[in-house]
Formats: sequence, structure tokens, C-alpha cells
Amino acid sequence: MKKIVLLVGVVVAAFLIFQVTQKGEVEETAVPKAATSQQTERSEATCTNRDLNELDQVTYSHHKELMEDLTGEGERVRKSTQKVFVGASLNEDGRSWSGYFEK
Repeated sequence: MKKIVLLVGVVVAAFLIFQVTQKGEVEETAVPKAATSQQTERSEATCTNRDLNELDQVTYSHHKELMEDLTGEGERVRKSTQKVFVGASLNEDGRSWSGYFEK
């Protein structure tokens, strides 16, 4: 029984010593709140909804004209496809290819 009490005392003492030594290191490396609330600059690689809407207007203007020409032709049906990756392989030149099929 004495051995168990002594072992628990040693473990508690080691834990307290560890806490005291780590407390100073944690306080020194603490990040100030002002540094975490900085705003990041807008990257050119990101798109907003406005960018996508403008792109849609430019790219599909002819398509929209054709769709407007179909007035009175019944309900419009839009086909939605999904590309699924099939695989990739290396050619003799070290170039790779990828295959997709539409669902």
C-alpha cells in the first residue's frame, strides 16, 4: 500500500513540475488577438457570384438568344450531366491521359 501511495505522489509531483515548466513556454508563444483577426486580400484565383454571373452573360449570350427563340415550343428540358473519372495512364513519352464519361 505504501508503494502505491508513493508512486501516486511521484506521478502527481512530476505532473505539477511539468505544468509549471510548460506554463512559461505557452505564455511566451501566445498569439495576440489582433494578429488573428486580420483580413486576407482577395486572390485572383477565386470567383464571386458576380464574376460567375458576368461570365454566364458573356459565354452563353448566343445560347440565351436561341432559348428565347423557342417560345411556344413546349416545356424546356435541360440535360444535366456529371463527369466521372475513369482512370489515367502514362504513355511512352511520360505524358498522362485521363478518361471521363458522362452520367
